[in-house]
Amino acid sequence: MRDELERRYHQLRKQSISLANQALITPNVKLTLVDHVSYAAFKKWKDHPDRRLEWNWPSS
Repeated sequence: MRDELERRYHQLRKQSISLANQALITPNVKLTLVDHVSYAAFKKWKDHPDRRLEWNWPSS
């Protein structure tokens, strides 16, 4: 039962990402599943000296 649910959830994630990629206006942006490559990039950016922790969002 659990294997079947995992399979369905994985299929749903892939379909959702595909639909989101089709809806994106910016051609240079592509959504993918989180994998070891994206996690490694996150960890590298997490400790980067240029990373800002307090975002200065403009008020609207």
